[in-house]
Amino acid sequence: MSVFRDIPESLKIGLDKNRFVQYDSGQKDKNRYIICYNTSQHYLLKGSRTWIADGTCKIAFNPLKQFYIIQCVVVNQPYTLAYIFLSGKNEALYFEAFSKLKRLLGNTSVTYIVVDFE
Repeated sequence: MSVFRDIPESLKIGLDKNRFVQYDSGQKDKNRYIICYNTSQHYLLKGSRTWIADGTCKIAFNPLKQFYIIQCVVVNQPYTLAYIFLSGKNEALYFEAFSKLKRLLGNTSVTYIVVDFE
């Protein structure tokens, strides 16, 4: 079994010197997930009424199993605003990760999350 260690603080910061890795459930979590977005993406996510989520397993690296992107429409254009790395592929983990994202953002305007389950 491959072990994915905790992410050093220095690697959680983006090129703009702001935090990019917003949450990591940690190395000890058997259902580990990591949520990433930057400061400007935070405000766009928070203000959007609809999130469009799409995941792929093809680019996820072991021991993570799935990579999700969260898109929102801003001025009639879809933009990728958040990234979620998941260690599993089950409804409970999806619900936990999306709920955590909403809590990180605080009081959001989101009323719909469109997800393609395969």
